[in-house]
Amino acid sequence: MTLTLETDTSACEISTTNLDGLEPDAVHALIQAVRLLAEGVPDTGARWPSEPRGHFIDLSHGWRGQAGIAIHPFADDWLDTSLNHTPGVWTPRRGPALFTATTTLPALVRAFTEAFGAARSGYVNHDRPRFGPYWRHPFPEQEFARLQAAGTALADGA
Repeated sequence: MTLTLETDTSACEISTTNLDGLEPDAVHALIQAVRLLAEGVPDTGARWPSEPRGHFIDLSHGWRGQAGIAIHPFADDWLDTSLNHTPGVWTPRRGPALFTATTTLPALVRAFTEAFGAARSGYVNHDRPRFGPYWRHPFPEQEFARLQAAGTALADGA
């Protein structure tokens, strides 16, 4: 599963895989993070795990309706084997920012909602329980409906 983010001046493309144990469903987690942002949680995000590493997707909103997004890779030393840690212990350390952007909160929520909706209509096959050709999880219909409702309420209040 690939996420592409673009502004007028920069772009970023990151992929996630079906890694058991690292993230039950990265698509569901990201839809939920955007919904929470729309509902007023000031800072939220999701992991977008991949092999051998992954990315953090951080979302934040502040005053005057502004919102921001930042993409960071997992740090090079995300699998900690030092300082009496058990070898292989995962810690949520971020590497340098790969992508940052700011916009209005309604615009950010609308962009994600439209992208999720397009992905859903392009891949959901109701004869199969999975979302996408290689994704083992179904499309998170209930969470997407909650995001749509939160986005509508946000737009109505703007």
